[in-house]
Amino acid sequence: MIDFRCTVAGVGNPFYAEAIGAVYQWSKGVPREAIKLCAMSVQYASLNGLKQIPADLVELAANDIVRPSDEMGESPAQSSRGTMRATREAV
Repeated sequence: MIDFRCTVAGVGNPFYAEAIGAVYQWSKGVPREAIKLCAMSVQYASLNGLKQIPADLVELAANDIVRPSDEMGESPAQSSRGTMRATREAV
């Protein structure tokens, strides 16, 4: 699915094989979830100047989509600061 969507968009697939596996694992094969996860991973990679997307960046994006901080009552503004810090530290 990722290869197909990249082809339709006219870009090469930026995901490493391990990252594609991580997308499938985190999305449980649900296309809508996989697309959201890929989009966030591409955004994180772009912000950090990466041309290829490693599995750990997909996992970081997956953790941000799940948003465990929302369950703890943390505001979105507070959690986004942590997200950007975690993105810089992961890469």
